[in-house]
Amino acid sequence: MSFKDFSSSFSLIEVCFLSMEGLEDEEQFQYKQPVNIVTVQGNWVPNVNAGGKLETTEFYATNPQFQFDVPENENEDHELVVISLLLCDFRKRNPPKIRQIGFRIYSLTQQHNSPLSATELTSLPTVYNTECQSKATVTVLLQLIQGSYLIIPSTEEPNQRGDFKIRLVSQFKASLWELDRPNKQLEITAEQEMMTPSVVQSEQNIRTCVKIFDRHCDKESYTIDAVQLRKLFKDNHPKGISGFDGFDLETCRQMINTFSTENEPYLSMKEFLELSSYIHTLSTEFLQHCPPHKGQIPMIHLRKAFESAGYSTSNKVFTTLVQRHHCSKTDTVNFREFTTCALSMKYIYQNAIKQPNLISGCSPDLLEDYIVGFLRM
Repeated sequence: MSFKDFSSSFSLIEVCFLSMEGLEDEEQFQYKQPVNIVTVQGNWVPNVNAGGKLETTEFYATNPQFQFDVPENENEDHELVVISLLLCDFRKRNPPKIRQIGFRIYSLTQQHNSPLSATELTSLPTVYNTECQSKATVTVLLQLIQGSYLIIPSTEEPNQRGDFKIRLVSQFKASLWELDRPNKQLEITAEQEMMTPSVVQSEQNIRTCVKIFDRHCDKESYTIDAVQLRKLFKDNHPKGISGFDGFDLETCRQMINTFSTENEPYLSMKEFLELSSYIHTLSTEFLQHCPPHKGQIPMIHLRKAFESAGYSTSNKVFTTLVQRHHCSKTDTVNFREFTTCALSMKYIYQNAIKQPNLISGCSPDLLEDYIVGFLRM
């Protein structure tokens, strides 16, 4: 309707905001608990946290997870809660290509600091499931008893991009927060060490690495630079990875920057042995998550492979890694890119350790911004 038509049809307009307070007059309402509204924003990012609905995909647990608590009510055995999932940018010229959205609510036996795995979710009782609906907003009214609860919003199909909001309306002071993985280096467990034997564990492997180093190093300085390292890995690259025939020069420079203890443009034999052991570990983890004879890890498996390699990443950091290193045509990562990702994270943490305020005693957001800033350089 044009403004001219509107003006000719209407002489008075009233804009009203109707909330739960609006249903009471001032005298009656002053003795009642005010309504509490909490809204959080989130997003679904393909290959990161857009797992689709539970019934259609094994990656449902990768969806964003939000937790909230219901306190004890002295007068009632339950609390009324209104929960809404709102799809953002729905009315824009180029709305998100999402047909259906919905969410599932679980009852938790304890609070959690990081997202729950698929195995953990199967053991939790489901409080409510909206099913996926063709709406921009999905809303439910629930009666919840005291306890902790988990909300998992999802699209009908996996790998659909979109922004959303979750709104929680209650008559108690509520908090709603997203569960995210911490950014940290993971310790290698004894089980992983047994499954991933180090190159330098046996004398035979040491002798083999020394011979390879002797063959390619500078004979006067007994060091190896990036050009020599590229030739070395071309002749002696990890076996069993389909389509991989060595590293490019830029990756070799990155290896030297990461493993050179004196920040020199070359590696000593000791530093090379450490690098060889690291590359062997990465290749072992890569092959464990790579389909046979493919030579590439599907993006949906990359996070698990990355954790096996020793790095836990938040959604924001992992999204940055995905945007920078994956092949958009096939949604995969080859071994060269996988190694580059791991080297970047190793270099970041080596430098972060030199700045104690980034590792201990700082907010997780500060470390996250530091990592993302480095990856975008």
